[in-house]
Amino acid sequence: AFFKTFGYSQETWSLEKCIAYALENNIQIKQEILNTEYYKNNYQQSRAEMLPSLNASADQNYVFGRSVDPYTNEINENNYQSANFNINSQLTLFNGFRIKNTIDQNKFNMLSGLQNLEKIKNDVSLHIATAYLQILFASEQLDISKKQLEVTRQQIERTKKMVDAGNMARGNLLEIEAQAANEELQLINNKNNLTSSMLTLRQLLDLEENINFEIAIPDLSSIPIVPLGDSVETIYKMAIALPQIKAAEYKVEASEKQLEVAKSGYYPSLSLMANYYTGYSDQRKKAIIGTSTEEQIGYVSGTNTPVMTMMPQITYGNYAFGEQLSDNASRYLIFRLSIPIFNQFQVKTNVSNSKIERQNSQFNLQIAQNQLYKDIQQSLSDANAAYARYYGSLKAVESMEESFKYTQQKFDLGLLNSVDYNLAKTNLAKAKSESVQARFEYIFKTRILEFYKGNPIRL
Repeated sequence: AFFKTFGYSQETWSLEKCIAYALENNIQIKQEILNTEYYKNNYQQSRAEMLPSLNASADQNYVFGRSVDPYTNEINENNYQSANFNINSQLTLFNGFRIKNTIDQNKFNMLSGLQNLEKIKNDVSLHIATAYLQILFASEQLDISKKQLEVTRQQIERTKKMVDAGNMARGNLLEIEAQAANEELQLINNKNNLTSSMLTLRQLLDLEENINFEIAIPDLSSIPIVPLGDSVETIYKMAIALPQIKAAEYKVEASEKQLEVAKSGYYPSLSLMANYYTGYSDQRKKAIIGTSTEEQIGYVSGTNTPVMTMMPQITYGNYAFGEQLSDNASRYLIFRLSIPIFNQFQVKTNVSNSKIERQNSQFNLQIAQNQLYKDIQQSLSDANAAYARYYGSLKAVESMEESFKYTQQKFDLGLLNSVDYNLAKTNLAKAKSESVQARFEYIFKTRILEFYKGNPIRL
């Protein structure tokens, strides 16, 4: 395809490149990517809730004054220090399927977030395409005004010669020069429109001021302007898979799971807990059994005969830290059943609110579907109207071009005044402008319809 460019850089930007750049650099898209990461984290965390928890703790105690030593159970008047160590774990065995439904809810929220990301990408692409086509239209209008002014300037030269030869009144020349001034103003306006359209695209791309770029303008005459054969229903059936619809559908699924999570509050819960505990005290002493010696423990009944036995010699020494941790250890398992009896109607309220959320999400899905249908309906109607306008304008341009040739010949021969000449020229320019506008509107609307069918936006 033939391309013409304007700008200051050697690099040209096609529509596809503009869209690709926007998808990579648009801040709104980057924000939505962060939102999808947030939903993903919530989903992964809810899956981790199925695993048992494991925690450990340790503390060092310094005791001053009178107290009871927890490891000797003796009243202690001395200052001492002790240490405690604890490891515990807890696993939910049943809680009314709350964990499972929360996992499903977060999964659908994550999927909805991913679809919202795609929707924003599509919206950005459509905005870029709209701005790009507006540049194409403004460029085409600028070309028309340039050609219009060139014809008028040529006519001024011919009119000057005829006025100088006495074949035409000077008033005709003044009328043509006034028309040229109006067309120069229109040329300036069209240049400004083009500049404004370029600025709009730059702003959508978030380009810095020092970045210059050229817009590649394809030859759109190769795009056929043909009647559209698809119906609204046919296009809608293909468009129903668009991200905005899928996102709304996933939100409905998430609200269903949210309701199940709320209902789980009616069920009892069962959990398993395990704990390991030990500690150390510097006041605790370890008994050391020494050599046994014979000691009297009494007398034989009714006699003075002593009763002797072997008694071990017991002394108390330091109780090593590691030994205390081993000897003081305790372990236990706990099965805890929690049965909800009355909770100030909190569960009832949560269930009621979840039902409201579910109904609201269903309405949002219906709104999205209805809006999509209306958008397709409007785009198809606009495209058909643009098609009819385009071919109607082609006939108008063709007939006006022939009429203008005849008008110009009569004007050159002095058989027509400048007012009628300028009117014919203005009508021709208007017809060309309407033809260009109808063609661009047809192209834009058909590209939107192709987008609804699931095809990328291309020219």
